[in-house]
Amino acid sequence: MIRILKFILIFITFAVILLGSIVWINRDAYQTLFSNREGMAEGSEWVEDTYSLQGLTEYIRKQPTPVSLVSQVVGQDSTLALNAETPRPIGMLSSLWILIALAEEIEQGSLSADQELRWQDITSYQIPGVSEQDHVALEDALRARVGSDPGIREEDGELVVTLDKAAELLPEMGDLALADALIHTIGQESLQGHHDRWRESFGWAHTEAPVPFSGIYLAMAHGVLDAEADTFDVTGLIADSIFTQRAARQAGHQWMWALSKAYHTPSREAEQPWRETLQDQRLGITFMQERDALALFPLSTASEMEQALESLLRREADQDPVAEQVMAWLDWPMNQSQTTRDFAWYGAQYDSRMGFLGGYDIGTSGYTGDTTVQVVLFDRLPVAFWFHLSANHMQQDYQQRLSYDPALIATTKRAIRLADSP
Repeated sequence: MIRILKFILIFITFAVILLGSIVWINRDAYQTLFSNREGMAEGSEWVEDTYSLQGLTEYIRKQPTPVSLVSQVVGQDSTLALNAETPRPIGMLSSLWILIALAEEIEQGSLSADQELRWQDITSYQIPGVSEQDHVALEDALRARVGSDPGIREEDGELVVTLDKAAELLPEMGDLALADALIHTIGQESLQGHHDRWRESFGWAHTEAPVPFSGIYLAMAHGVLDAEADTFDVTGLIADSIFTQRAARQAGHQWMWALSKAYHTPSREAEQPWRETLQDQRLGITFMQERDALALFPLSTASEMEQALESLLRREADQDPVAEQVMAWLDWPMNQSQTTRDFAWYGAQYDSRMGFLGGYDIGTSGYTGDTTVQVVLFDRLPVAFWFHLSANHMQQDYQQRLSYDPALIATTKRAIRLADSP
């Protein structure tokens, strides 16, 4: 009897130690889950019904407010459009403007395609805990190509990449730090100048110029204060009441530029606790707060983005070197067999932020030969529903098939018609 009791006591003690060790090792994950328990239930009622693209179109019909969509078959009177003029934050899809501006700078001779970025120039913009998997994937991809790609090399153990190769990798890898390195290489004044010309040329009403992503995430982080720029009312900037007030947003974006520059400056690193704070707490906000902070990202509309993409397509047909360069940077999906199975040519960029899914693409169907230009934006989605769609790549699959699948085109057309009906 005593032996049995000893065995039970030892077993219980071991189990408690094992369970405690597991909890301790994963304490950050448990703490994150606990602090986001409300968000992890938000929108869960939609999960079960959206494991298929038909289910996703049904969601679009029943919940059209957070969705913007434009799908235009070039040269035909065939357009699908839902909330096309609604201004929305577009996450990293504002990289499209970075690519166009970079191509123009190279064509004008202000920058060289062979100009190089060192890895330290890139990784210094990385915010701890924010899309780190993309940053790691970028480094792995660069190292894998050293010796086989003339635009990528190592010098004293440090990766070095040309601007041309960096721009080629940006739409595919979606790395925020790489985008920031390109943004700062072009420069705020030059980017704004390009944007002002595009706005006048296209007649844009809502599209905003790119902003460094490190500055955006520093602005939304809790407990991270700027030592140089004036503090800013971030809560007010996120509020719907001034969501579309241009002056307030421009002032906020100017502050984010200052934050990004200060974060990147090595000489100030010892003076500021930003990196340590971010490493300890990431952004220090809940998933729902991070989703609401999407409002800090530059805005555009599905219609204005589609307009710019269609212009690129026309300019490429006229052998415009800027358009040809941008289209070459966007064609990374053509390296995938599933893409070449359905498309004669396809270029795209996709993005997934907390509560946001979006993408733009240009695709020539391998079945009909028709070319379709598309922009699809899901904005400020319920957290649990966003996790489901993001994990299953639903939006990306939906957008690709919307270019060529007659059944999906028909169900989407029906969903839009019913969503627009009173």
